[in-house]
Amino acid sequence: MQNYIIVYSLSKPIEERIRKAYLEVFKKPLPIKNLHLTLLPPFSLIEKDGLNKIKAYLRKNKILKINASISTPNLFVNPGETILYLPVEPKNEISKFYEKLNTFSKDLIKIETSLYHTDEVPPFLPHISLDYDFTFNSKSLTSLSEKLDNVNLILSKPTLMIKNASGSWKTIA
Repeated sequence: MQNYIIVYSLSKPIEERIRKAYLEVFKKPLPIKNLHLTLLPPFSLIEKDGLNKIKAYLRKNKILKINASISTPNLFVNPGETILYLPVEPKNEISKFYEKLNTFSKDLIKIETSLYHTDEVPPFLPHISLDYDFTFNSKSLTSLSEKLDNVNLILSKPTLMIKNASGSWKTIA
């Protein structure tokens, strides 16, 4: 079954700023290749024409622009993994669009729940994941936070991506 994902991509200057800060603080390159804010996690289609309907919905809603910023780095701690992420504010505006997208697509898609340790999709939290196998100390998180102070984003174009056979994600036009 083919997997898809819907994200807000980051601009190259913002992505490079995050990568540079991570490298300076942790002395190693950022492990995640494509930084993004996930709107809908990996999913498969359950309706034959679902892909065309989702594409049309995203085209229709591409004018949504949200001025956002990164807040203090934080961690998701799951059994066997610690994920470093950057929360993105304002949560309410991003969550409103997520809710609309989720409501629209609920009969078109099936979310891949096996990716989560509870087999349930966690509540939506706007964020940018940086590292899925993170080892940390509180001093390094403070230092990263200081380097990313005042990072502002414009979230303006939801992007639909498809997972290739190699496991990487490719944007669908």
